[in-house]
Amino acid sequence: MVFFSDEDLAFLEAIGHQIAISIVNARAFQEKEKQTKELETILSLHNELNHVALKGDGTFSLVKKLAEKFSGSILYFDSLYRLKTSYPPSEDHHFYIKEWLKKNAKKLSIPRLLDIYKKEEWVGQAIGVMSSFGTIGFLVVIEQEKELDLIGELAFKHAASIMAIEQMKQQEQMKHQLTEKEELLKDILKNNFTQEVQRALKRYGISIEDKCIFIGIERLMNDEVLESFSSIENQVKRVFQDRFLTICFPGRDMVYVMLTSKDSILNREEELKTRSERLQRYYHPNLIYIGRPVDSLRQADISFKDVQIMPDFLVEQGKNSSKVIGFREIGYRRYLNDVSDDDATAFVMIFLEGIVQANKNDWLKTLTAYLQTDKNAVKTAEEMHLHPNTVYYRIQQIEEKLNINLDSLEDCMNVKIALDLYQLKHL
Repeated sequence: MVFFSDEDLAFLEAIGHQIAISIVNARAFQEKEKQTKELETILSLHNELNHVALKGDGTFSLVKKLAEKFSGSILYFDSLYRLKTSYPPSEDHHFYIKEWLKKNAKKLSIPRLLDIYKKEEWVGQAIGVMSSFGTIGFLVVIEQEKELDLIGELAFKHAASIMAIEQMKQQEQMKHQLTEKEELLKDILKNNFTQEVQRALKRYGISIEDKCIFIGIERLMNDEVLESFSSIENQVKRVFQDRFLTICFPGRDMVYVMLTSKDSILNREEELKTRSERLQRYYHPNLIYIGRPVDSLRQADISFKDVQIMPDFLVEQGKNSSKVIGFREIGYRRYLNDVSDDDATAFVMIFLEGIVQANKNDWLKTLTAYLQTDKNAVKTAEEMHLHPNTVYYRIQQIEEKLNINLDSLEDCMNVKIALDLYQLKHL
């Protein structure tokens, strides 16, 4: 049996410490080498993405570059959950991902990767593209074999940051363009056709003597101004540009479209309505208003005003099921807007004083519905959920109170105008 002396044990212990230190140092060196390589890979990938951004080739080039680096498809959705670009082009999972993004929008407002599951199946990963405007898009990777590693995750976040910068640049450019269009619209409506304004119109191929008509496309309250305007502008061009020259102008509640032509537009009323209905299919919740055609841009304010005031009348009338409304549908009511508040009040009190003063709201509603249904008591009863006899009784009371006969065309017309003024002026 071999026995180690104290000196031998001290020697072995010293060697053991040195060996342990060497192993730790070797591992640290390997880890550092690995981290260095990872850092080099990350910096290289970041530089490639930065180079794509500096070339100014747009979002698609960034998406394509990412797809080249990862084994999967890269998709970019805008803030309205519409697929803007993908590489390679694919339709797989798009509808599901759109719905998933809507459900998880709040979680994606924090810049981190989230896993996408379809039931229990792992589909891919997504990250929100953030800017000072909030969430402006979503970057998604699908069809890869496994989750992104650290390098992939950092590259994905860097790409999202670059996209945010690119989107903000585009938004600023679009804001500038919208401001220019707002000023151009003001000049057109004021007949301020300076040389500068004429040059601006010429860029669209339009001259002052062209015949024109305005169309208004209602924007939904939750529409993002820049996104909805750009989308509507593109669809307007698709629908109208083969027959008309077009300029879209931004408005607070709607997008105004000026259509111009060298030929008569008046004879194309049905065509305009058909094309507007086609446009409305893209924006099915939105109403579209068509103004009257005019002979030149010098009269453009007439057509514009038609479109501008239509929503007020139609909201008050509350009976239009059509999604495309022409200027004929507001008829004489178009001119009531020009009546002063004092004159309107005087006219209303002459013909409706008996029920307005008595605060008979149920009578006002009954009278309005009765005239809107062409004096059909049965239809009025159905709309108001009343018995027909109740309607007949109320109409009799109204006629007595106002000293009118609703079988008289003149009395009927005066009462109808008074009701329209009462509603329009919110008296």
